[in-house]
Amino acid sequence: MATWRGGSVISRMMMMMKPYRTVFFAAGLLIFAAALHAQTAPRAAGPDTAVELSLPQALVQAREAGPASLRIDAERTIAAEQFRSAQASIRYGLDASLSASHAGSLTDRDARPSDSLGFSLSSSGGQGSLSLSGGLQAPTGVADPDGQLRLSATTLSGNYTLWDGVAGGRARASLEQSRLALEARMLTVESMYASLEDEVTDAWFTLEGAVRIIRVRELSLSRRQDESERTGVLRSVGEANRQEELQSRINLLDAEEALRVAERDVQIASRRLARLLGLPADTRIIPVAVAGGPGTNSASAASAAPGTSAAGATVPAPATSTAGAPATSSAPATSTAPAAIHAATAPITIPEDLDAAMNLAEQNRQEFASRRIAEAQSAFERQGIHASRAPQLRASASLSVPGSPLSEPAFDLNYSLGLTLSVPVFDRGQHETELRRFDERQLLDELAFEETIENIRREISAGLSALAAARHRLSTSELEQELAEIQYERTLLEYEDGSIGRIDLLAQSVAVTNAQIARERALTDVVLAERAVLRAVGEQQGAQE
Repeated sequence: MATWRGGSVISRMMMMMKPYRTVFFAAGLLIFAAALHAQTAPRAAGPDTAVELSLPQALVQAREAGPASLRIDAERTIAAEQFRSAQASIRYGLDASLSASHAGSLTDRDARPSDSLGFSLSSSGGQGSLSLSGGLQAPTGVADPDGQLRLSATTLSGNYTLWDGVAGGRARASLEQSRLALEARMLTVESMYASLEDEVTDAWFTLEGAVRIIRVRELSLSRRQDESERTGVLRSVGEANRQEELQSRINLLDAEEALRVAERDVQIASRRLARLLGLPADTRIIPVAVAGGPGTNSASAASAAPGTSAAGATVPAPATSTAGAPATSSAPATSTAPAAIHAATAPITIPEDLDAAMNLAEQNRQEFASRRIAEAQSAFERQGIHASRAPQLRASASLSVPGSPLSEPAFDLNYSLGLTLSVPVFDRGQHETELRRFDERQLLDELAFEETIENIRREISAGLSALAAARHRLSTSELEQELAEIQYERTLLEYEDGSIGRIDLLAQSVAVTNAQIARERALTDVVLAERAVLRAVGEQQGAQE
């Protein structure tokens, strides 16, 4: 009986839950499907922090998303809005006003209050103005049932300056000055863009040079490892002494540390470039040279993929001699003259003498363009000073309808015409003072511009000297690398003949690596020196794209 009752209770509970079974079943299926999807669906990969960028791409990124671009865009907007404000100042605007008044006496109880309602429309701008005014009056107040409403006098008047001492009017001259100010400000904006491009270009080439040095350091580490292992083997069979074994280990440790330093240099250069481009600081930027385009000048040959020479020929894989030292074929193939480095580059004209460079600077530098604008602004300013002492002639006219009762409006039209001539008589010497002050400012500006020209000349001269020195170092480093490789071959032969010890061979192998590093650094110095000369003459990389 108890069992039956228990079963009855369970049956009843199941019957009560029957309407919800479908809901529970569907919920269970959804939970199971979600769990299965979480187990089988591929996880979204994290953001790839490695970005390949050519120099043109880096310049575009800096302009569009770099932190400096926000400030530059703000300067551009401010300059444009200031000119629009100057344009609006000489255009005719429209102002409207409506007035209401109630007047009465606090002491005379018999005096009735009066009410009035007036309006006016006015427009002014440039050389003249126009206005319309009128209204309604209730002499005994609007609450007086016997009172009469009157129309106030309605007047249309205007005036215009016929002559103010400046051809076309001072307003037009002021607008032209604002236009020149806009041009000067836009030159400043362009100069800011140019500075940004220069900074990005230098950072890109610095990173590209650091990456090339890492490649050499990696090859050097591989050679040091082979040398250390081979020396250990020779030591075990008695063909190498303890000093040679220690030297090979020291060379290996030095190569490992040099590679770590090179990696840190790449990281620092990459973070600097990422900051300029508005990228996260941990972004690893991989510089990519574009064949035949900007960014492939002096660095293009050395930035080729490992295993290829500057001309694209395959370099033999590192070979090992019978003595266990890398043969000379393991050294990277290099060009023997700076001209070969520029063979596949974009045509960028580097001025070779100071006069040609100064001619380019006069055409391209922002300082010369700003000076031309400043001279035009000075002409308008001098014109304005003289105009302050010139006579002014203004014409005025008005047309009016006199006030009348609203029930019997009058249509009498009255007019007036007038000319006003204003002649300055005595200004306490203010005009002469302003003119002398203007002339002295002009003299100071001319002296400052002459100093600017001299600074540009010194900058170009220093840049050309630095470029010549960098090219000399590059040529010398290439010869020194070739010499180190030849000496290594000779040292290898002498070692195999037994005339010298292994420690001399290890030292000469390190000398080959040092010569390669010196050549790569000299190559980067040439690129940066070329950029400095182009910057000094106002030739921007971004302008040539």
